[in-house]
Amino acid sequence: MTPLIKPSVLIPKGLQIQQINHLTLFKFTDELGERMQILLDKKKAVA
Repeated sequence: MTPLIKPSVLIPKGLQIQQINHLTLFKFTDELGERMQILLDKKKAVA
């Protein structure tokens, strides 16, 4: 069983923040995107 990780731990590692003009944009890193996809696949498999 995988130990639980607090979501706040993923924020510094999982988000890329970029300022363009007066906008602050963010995108998920590949690592966090893959983790989210794994969790989504698990959820679909159970349903």
